[in-house]
Amino acid sequence: MAFQLSGRELDTMKKENLLISVKFENGTLNDEWAVHTKVMTDLFENWSTPQIEAILLSLLGETQSEVAVKLGVSQAAVHQRLKSAKYYLVQLIMNRYKQIF
Repeated sequence: MAFQLSGRELDTMKKENLLISVKFENGTLNDEWAVHTKVMTDLFENWSTPQIEAILLSLLGETQSEVAVKLGVSQAAVHQRLKSAKYYLVQLIMNRYKQIF
């Protein structure tokens, strides 16, 4: 089933210019995640390299202070990168994913 869903979803991703997608057998979940994947695609397209570095380290569990040390910038700079990248939306979507699974 996963193979069948993934093949169809790859076609949809190309057609809708999506950079990420999630597909389930459950139609209600698909409707919800269709919105999330569009939001994530929009975010991804607008992130700069410094924002991506801060986001990656944050997703790996680093604090803003730890990220700042690793990137050689101030904690305020990390905060600004995450804020301007709308990292809070990523956190909301990740939290929603955790609630469902």
